[in-house]
Amino acid sequence: MRRLLLSTAAILLSAQIGLSLPASADYLAAETALQAGDIATAIPLLAEEAKLGNPVAAFNLAKIYEDGAAGVPDFTQAATYYRIAAEIDTAPRYNGAALGVQGPQLIAAAQKYGQFALGRLYEAGKGVPQDNLEALAWYTRSADLGNIQAMLKLAILHRDGLPGIAPDLERSAAWLQRAADAGSIAAMNELGRAYLNGLGVIPNQQEAARWFEQAAAGGSVAAEYNLGQLYQAGIGGQPDYVRAVEHFERGANAKDSASMLALGDLYAAGQGLPQDKALAHAWYSLAADYGASAGTGKATALAASMTPQEIASATAFHASWQPRAKGDIAPAAQPTPAALPTPAAPAETVPPATVPAESTAAPAAATPAPDLPPLFEEAAPASTDPATTDPALSPPLVVDPAIDPATVPSAEPAPVVLPPSTPPTAIPDPTVPLLPGAPQPGAKPFEPTPLTGN
Repeated sequence: MRRLLLSTAAILLSAQIGLSLPASADYLAAETALQAGDIATAIPLLAEEAKLGNPVAAFNLAKIYEDGAAGVPDFTQAATYYRIAAEIDTAPRYNGAALGVQGPQLIAAAQKYGQFALGRLYEAGKGVPQDNLEALAWYTRSADLGNIQAMLKLAILHRDGLPGIAPDLERSAAWLQRAADAGSIAAMNELGRAYLNGLGVIPNQQEAARWFEQAAAGGSVAAEYNLGQLYQAGIGGQPDYVRAVEHFERGANAKDSASMLALGDLYAAGQGLPQDKALAHAWYSLAADYGASAGTGKATALAASMTPQEIASATAFHASWQPRAKGDIAPAAQPTPAALPTPAAPAETVPPATVPAESTAAPAAATPAPDLPPLFEEAAPASTDPATTDPALSPPLVVDPAIDPATVPSAEPAPVVLPPSTPPTAIPDPTVPLLPGAPQPGAKPFEPTPLTGN
């Protein structure tokens, strides 16, 4: 059973108030049943709590219906209960006392993830009429509350458009900026691509390199490859093969086939390192092993000009190769100042008032972090075989799979602490209402009220 929005701490911390709040006992019983996998017992208890306005119970019940945990999926019921969680900001009549000290955090999570889930149902037409404008409005409300997955979804929708929603690259770039500032590695890589190719922003190679560097520092293999391509092509027309080698080596040691292929090309041409046909052949063969179809042909063509000793050396390297840790790869020699990207001067960034603060500090042992819904995960990028990338891009940069609409993410990542950046003036405010008649963005976060009872 997929994880639900539960908090073991809520059971322990709410036990003391169970006698004074009769309805809370039902929620505690629902949590206990869910943790035991007893869905049949949990459903009526969660439904009763949802009627009383408990958004966490409503979210859990909606997940049960959407996933078909009780038998078959029921998207109509899922939409009904997601809406209870999503609209807590417009009908706040639940004070969260039964959830214990983590109540506000759990309710805020149920709210923003419920809004995102409603957007998915409207986009797919499951349990509700298919309506792209409604989907966009719910995604926007969720993003306004700090949901990185919703920001990435909005970047995709505005980039590609949908029936009734024209592409808008400037708004797409604006959501990428917000997601990148919030710590999304995939958004950082995409923002680098946007600056390099002028997709919704003024082209700026140095700004592209800065975002690629941040994404690579966060573990994006696609960004390592993109940096290698950028330095190989040259920032401002000045190629830096030594620095390109550094980034291709990092990508190759993360088993990225495109980086292996590029590294083979540099060894074959003697660019950024001594020419070495044996190593070039070995990297071509490794690239083929990890999915780059061009590797086999390049290795075969190169072998025609190699000596038996070079072939033997290539075969031995290929057979014994093991990835090296990132820290074991020697940094590139410093290039000339003209080739270095100049980061924009950082400016203090104030988070929007509508985004609830979520501490990244480890909670005390008595209050473990809540079990949040697994809606988004920025996984390590898959192979960046140039054959699968957009040929119109120059150089052929790689889209991080986490921002690819064909990818189905599963859980929101922990925030990554990054230095603030100054948003370029070309990026507009993405939260300006777009759609007359649709639910307006700008939902406020849940704030507990001093009510008595449930």
